[in-house]
Amino acid sequence: MTMTVFESHLADRRDRFNSAFAAARMARPRLDGAAFLGVLREAVAPVAEAAIATQPDRAAVIVEALYDLALDLFRQDLLGSRARSAAIPLAWSDLLPKLGAFVAIDPLRAAASISNAAYNLERVPEAGATEWMARLLQVAALTPSGDLDALLRGGQVAAWRSGMAHYRASALAACDDLAEPLARAALGLDPSAPFSETLTRLRADRWYLPGEPARESPRVMGEVGGFRGLGGPFLTLPRLAVDATGLLARAGGRAWRLNADAFGATLLPLHPAPDTNERGAARAWSLKPDGALQIDKRRAVLPVLADSLSNARFEDTVAVVTAWSYKIKLVAV
Repeated sequence: MTMTVFESHLADRRDRFNSAFAAARMARPRLDGAAFLGVLREAVAPVAEAAIATQPDRAAVIVEALYDLALDLFRQDLLGSRARSAAIPLAWSDLLPKLGAFVAIDPLRAAASISNAAYNLERVPEAGATEWMARLLQVAALTPSGDLDALLRGGQVAAWRSGMAHYRASALAACDDLAEPLARAALGLDPSAPFSETLTRLRADRWYLPGEPARESPRVMGEVGGFRGLGGPFLTLPRLAVDATGLLARAGGRAWRLNADAFGATLLPLHPAPDTNERGAARAWSLKPDGALQIDKRRAVLPVLADSLSNARFEDTVAVVTAWSYKIKLVAV
């Protein structure tokens, strides 16, 4: 049976690849050689062949880079039958083979960046890894095949749009560097949406959702967090505070940066915990026990905020913890 280009390069440099696996096995003796052969056949080969098809003269570089990266991911149980990630195997099976022209340019950077992004999105319960992959394919279809930088910048914008709220500032900056069709695809904008005006509104209002009507009063936009026993980060009900940068949550001697906007919300651990102001009243506001929220001259009764144990405001966002949930309610001012 005729060998594929990928298989031929594995055979030609058998000693090099066997040595790499032996070194990995020294660090982790239980590595299964047969299982890794399955990874090479099922995950690596389709990506390598797709990349080689676009730049055959780079076949050796492509095979070596993808082999080494796949071995590292396999060693960490991120690829293969025992993978503790669903997003990384999905990225290798469904996404990377469709990005062969970009992988060929810099196989290690392309495959590692996409694997890392998929893993990070998977770890944020409110984010959507599969949604991000679909958006990235839309960006790729509009990106010149030689421009890996543009693809990865578009991927960052798409990750923000898919729920990674802490990417907000860098994603908005990336939109300035991307061609308009790429930025539109990454943001999922309707073709009729005015691009410059939409970006201006996104910068001015973190709770602006393109295509949605303007808010007339404070409104609960979502929630984040939860009890650790149910997949959340908190062992005790969190306390909320603000510092010069934004909102924070504290629980059990730990602290998290709370990032939130119309696309999602994230909690990032902080070490060490910064100095804070418990309420952070940027302007006059109050929250009554019945959930009546008064902000400047605007008032809304939001029963879901009743019996607040902790609350804080930063700019256009109010965060609330009630006696009835470990999740933090997020209110757009």
